[in-house]
Amino acid sequence: MMRHYRLFLALVLAAAPGCGGDPDEFGRCDPPLSVTVRTTPYLEFSWTPADCDLYTLTVLQTDLIRWYLSMGDTRNGIRSPIRYGVVPEGAGAPDTAPLSPVPHIVELTRLNQEGFITVVARQQFTPE
Repeated sequence: MMRHYRLFLALVLAAAPGCGGDPDEFGRCDPPLSVTVRTTPYLEFSWTPADCDLYTLTVLQTDLIRWYLSMGDTRNGIRSPIRYGVVPEGAGAPDTAPLSPVPHIVELTRLNQEGFITVVARQQFTPE
C-alpha cells in the first residue's frame, strides 16, 4: 500500500505544472538565506542553500551603493560564491571601488515566481 502511495505521489509531482526538481519550486529559496562574508584573503560572499541563484547582489555603505551586481536578463543566475569585483558570466556590474574598513551591508535579491524582486538576505560586514 505504501509503495503504491509513493509511486502515485511521484507521478503527481512529476505531472503537476511548475513542480520540477528546481529548489525554488519547493520553497527552499524563500527568505532568509544564510549569508557568509569572508574578508581574507579576499572579500567573498556566499549563501546557503548554495544552489539558490540570485538576481542581484549589492554592497552598500550607509546609503551609498559601492557595488551592484545583477543578471543581464530577467532570471536568477548569480551563483554562490561571489568574489567582490569579479563579474560572473551572464551578469553585469560597474567597476568596483576599494572599500574602507567601516561597516557595510551586502543585500541579496531573487526574482520570485511572479517576477518581482525580493530581498532574500541582508548581512552586515566590515572589510579588512
